[in-house]
Amino acid sequence: MLLALAGAFVPAIADAPLIFLAAVVHKVFLPAYLSIWTLVAFAVCACAALTFDAACSIYGARRFGATAWGIFGGGAGALIGLFFGPFGVPLGAMIGAALSEWVFRRRSIGESLRAGFGAGLGFLASSVGRFLLCLAMIVWFFLDCFVF
Repeated sequence: MLLALAGAFVPAIADAPLIFLAAVVHKVFLPAYLSIWTLVAFAVCACAALTFDAACSIYGARRFGATAWGIFGGGAGALIGLFFGPFGVPLGAMIGAALSEWVFRRRSIGESLRAGFGAGLGFLASSVGRFLLCLAMIVWFFLDCFVF
């Protein structure tokens, strides 16, 4: 579950779905310690985290003026950024969105940089939101197993 918590900032690691999977494995091996309602709630949270991630990234880019080219470039840049450490993903999203807007959409440098900033900001917002959701899921897991 702690590995999943790190996944909020490292996109190569599934965050909330990994916590859900860990809870399912825990339920299989120790059925008396976790309620079925927690598993249902974790499944809903995992789906919500994936939806929230996509929505924040797209909203951030759109809010700062990105077109479909910028959103596509931001996603491609984030994937390339995976190979450059933890700061590579948000920087890759920013650079990818800005370059896509500038090269393919023929927008000015200022507009392109603004769209790239929005893509990076959207990614950062989704990372913080997913981190908080994963932290809440872990706390809920321990409360359900050991307190209630």
